Amino acid sequence: MFKTGHEDSALIHASHGQRVYQYNLEHLGEHSFTDIYNKTVEVDCEFPEPLTTSSHVSSNACHGDDLLYLFDHLLPHAHLTKPEDRFVRHVMVNLWTNFAAYGNPTINGSLGFRWTPIPVADDKEGLTTLGISIRPHMAPSSVRDLDFWRNLPTKSNKILFPDRFLEE
Repeated sequence: MFKTGHEDSALIHASHGQRVYQYNLEHLGEHSFTDIYNKTVEVDCEFPEPLTTSSHVSSNACHGDDLLYLFDHLLPHAHLTKPEDRFVRHVMVNLWTNFAAYGNPTINGSLGFRWTPIPVADDKEGLTTLGISIRPHMAPSSVRDLDFWRNLPTKSNKILFPDRFLEE
């Protein structure tokens, strides 16, 4: 459900001639915002009881974990010490710096891959996303059941996809 709104927004921007670059943080590093809920990081406020006893609640990166690779000290005592985490930081900082400076995150190919923008057409089959990991790669978009979410009679769907709904 979360990714569907993102995909729709990206397609709308692309359909208006904007270059849109999508990514998915696939790397689960030593630190994650899920650590807060696991109480593996000391914090100055109270949080819910742990959801699991494993080192991370999920085997996937948590929403917002990408910020841990762009900014220091977001989580107390969470420093990037593992080589894999430092590599992901290097990749992400270069992507964002290149995008800010040139409008293209992989302008010179020095990272060993090209991040291609999504196509302009409303072609959900052609959507690609950069998988950010220790082996960055372009992959087909991972949104499942996009049509299911688009066919729910929500206010935004009725605005974005009026042809899918009968007039009341």
